Amino acid sequence: MRVAWTISPLSEKHLAEIALAIERARAQWLKGPADPTPRDVVSQLDRVLLFLKQNGSPTAQSRHVTSLALTFGDAVGKTNGWRWKNVSDDGALNPGLVSPTEQHAFLPIDTVTRLLMHDSSVPSLPALFRLLTEPLPEAGEGLRLVP
Repeated sequence: MRVAWTISPLSEKHLAEIALAIERARAQWLKGPADPTPRDVVSQLDRVLLFLKQNGSPTAQSRHVTSLALTFGDAVGKTNGWRWKNVSDDGALNPGLVSPTEQHAFLPIDTVTRLLMHDSSVPSLPALFRLLTEPLPEAGEGLRLVP
C-alpha cells in the first residue's frame, strides 16, 4: 500500500527553531573555516555520528540526533536547492526537505535515526549525501521519499 504523503509549509516559528538548532550544532561540532562547504560539513558530521553510535542509545541522545539530522539536511538543501517543509502522512509535524518540483522529499531526522541504529541501507552520511545530491529519477505520480 502506498502512503499518501502531504507537503505543507512550516510556520515561521518552526523554521526559526530549525535554523537555531543548525546554528548551535555547527558551533558545537564543526571545526575549521567559518563557512565550510556542504561536503566538508557532512564529513565532520559523520565523525559526530560515529561518536554517537559508540556512546549511547538514540533515545538518550535524541536532541543530538535531531540537531545532527537538521544540520545534515541543511547541507543537502544548500547543495540541491531543496526547502524545509512539513512532510507528513498523518498531519503531524515532520520537518523534511522537499525538491523544487515537490516530487522528492527527504526526512533527515528519520533517516539519521535509522543510521544511528544501524538500520539503514546507506552506510554513512557521506554516502547518503552523494545519493541525495545526484540527479534523481522522475517520481512519477505523487511524492517519492528518498532514500
